[in-house]
Amino acid sequence: MRSVLPLAFAGCLLVPATPLMAHEGSTPGPIARAVSREAARLASTGQSSTLDIRWARVGRLAAASEIRLIARGSEGKRYFIAADAATLTVLNVTHLDIPAGMVRMLQNAIVNHADYFAGPRADRTLVVGYLRLTPHGVFAADRKLAELRDVIEVVDRADVREIRADRAFGSPGGAVAGAVIGGLLGTAAALGAGFSHCGNDCGATRAFMYVAPIAFPVGLGLAGYYGFRRTIDSLIYAA
Repeated sequence: MRSVLPLAFAGCLLVPATPLMAHEGSTPGPIARAVSREAARLASTGQSSTLDIRWARVGRLAAASEIRLIARGSEGKRYFIAADAATLTVLNVTHLDIPAGMVRMLQNAIVNHADYFAGPRADRTLVVGYLRLTPHGVFAADRKLAELRDVIEVVDRADVREIRADRAFGSPGGAVAGAVIGGLLGTAAALGAGFSHCGNDCGATRAFMYVAPIAFPVGLGLAGYYGFRRTIDSLIYAA
């Protein structure tokens, strides 16, 4: 029995091993082709999911917020109106020779008349200041400034390459500094009130002593947070 085992082991070594991989230049088998197709499908699905997540950020933009758009046939500063799964709707005032105050009125109109800007506009007219937005164009008095489709742009999602916007961020450092200064001032004010003669209205003095150490830090903390906020150019969407 012991002599049989070494012979069997030697025989195993002499039998050529079945190749686990196809030789270079050979046609892939059905299993290899199936694996390749599944890998491609998963990669495509993952990329599509990432783009959908990014596009969802576009829909969360505030109405009338300023954006910078790069798309096929459309590029520059725009004002966001709406976005759905297939299209992006924006306000384009580059065709209009109007002052900044009129632009702000149009921005307010986007918010106050969302049904007009984001919905069907057939046979509807909207008056904003001295501008008339009609199905036949945008007019100032009787002078036509632009076609309506060039002012209220509807861009296919597939044509959108990039959307950027300025976003304001508060200052945590400013909030901390304001809260510390407010705490010191509030404590000093409370101590000063405590050692002062309250006269006939001691209730108000005692209330101030309790409120000041809290109200001063909170108020100055908020002032520091928003007073020292900074604006950053943010990427909202990239195809």
